[in-house]
Amino acid sequence: MKKLLPAAVAAALLTFGALAHAAPIQQVDDPSGQFSGTYDCSYYTYDASGNATKVNKTCSQTGYVAIYSDGVTACNGNASYTRPDTGAPLQGYIWVGPSHAASNASAASPGGEIGAGDNTKADDPSTQSTNESHGPCEN
Repeated sequence: MKKLLPAAVAAALLTFGALAHAAPIQQVDDPSGQFSGTYDCSYYTYDASGNATKVNKTCSQTGYVAIYSDGVTACNGNASYTRPDTGAPLQGYIWVGPSHAASNASAASPGGEIGAGDNTKADDPSTQSTNESHGPCEN
């Protein structure tokens, strides 16, 4: 029994540590609103024959800076900031810490330790399930 107790405590710490990892230690939302905005979070529904119908929807993203136990992220949710070369919106975030890497990285170091990108998905019904919505930033 004495040998079992330390193992149980270690397992509990690992479990709660994994749960705590998802939430930031500290997050400060954009007080000015300059880095907050909207994004397309449309999704598809399917009829009995499997034909896709797009449901148009707009969601909002609040800009923020978040500090985690294993990294830092800074979010821009304002679509009016654009790339000078293409005019594409610069919604997304920069990160430090590989577990916070964007699913759609536009630039990243080897191993994903730091980088910039977003979590939006392509507007393609084959890659989206019903009501699937991903904002530009991590949370």
